[in-house]
Amino acid sequence: MRVTRIRARAVVAVVLFGAALLAWRSSRAFTPPVRSADGRVVPDSVASLEKIRVGGVDQWILARGRNRRNPVLLFLHGGPGMPAMYLAHAFQRELEDSFTVVHWDRRGAGKSYSKRIPGASLSVSNQLADTLELVRILRDRFGQSRVYLLGHSWGSLLGLIAVARHPELFDAYIGVGQIVDDNQARKVQLEFVEREARARGDREALEEIARGPGSLEKYLFRYGAELTGATSWWPLLGIGLRAPEYSFWDSMKVP
Repeated sequence: MRVTRIRARAVVAVVLFGAALLAWRSSRAFTPPVRSADGRVVPDSVASLEKIRVGGVDQWILARGRNRRNPVLLFLHGGPGMPAMYLAHAFQRELEDSFTVVHWDRRGAGKSYSKRIPGASLSVSNQLADTLELVRILRDRFGQSRVYLLGHSWGSLLGLIAVARHPELFDAYIGVGQIVDDNQARKVQLEFVEREARARGDREALEEIARGPGSLEKYLFRYGAELTGATSWWPLLGIGLRAPEYSFWDSMKVP
């Protein structure tokens, strides 16, 4: 009986600790300062997480860099509802040496998600206008005449339109996973999934392909072609749960 009571108390303690941790993590969102190797905050560095008004909508940006006089690099995430801010610490440390890197959760995505944002407002024209407005805000804030623009996946389409229409605002454009021909990309994905499904004897995938597949993402993950070393979204969710810029509830908004 005594052992049972001890175990019950241990379970209760763990549950209470988990609840307390969840409550703390649910509301806490910040970005840590940029520090040197000896742990000191780097003078003139940038570490800012804030909600700003863009296009009449509250939207979140994260700016990080070792010197605020460095050029600005604005990251346009993919999706269009797949933010990258929560992944910043996983890949951009070296970029912060040379740039002030700005991540932006666009309207309706990530930290900027809100049920009050009408679906009709998520048009390419509105997101382009938001992009240009934010670029002008960043130019003024950091005293730059132009910025660098990086577009990833769907963000690469938005980026191309922005630089084509307003080249005077940008030093350079970088396309990552650049969209060129969406129909061709779909064809390559379908051929890959069908080939892998036949090699693996995956009847579920083959039957869905025969019916006329919708999204192929499930099978791209299943065959290791969506995210290196992963077969689901769970690793991305895990990074989101650990990202200090995202509260627990922010992480739940990530697809």
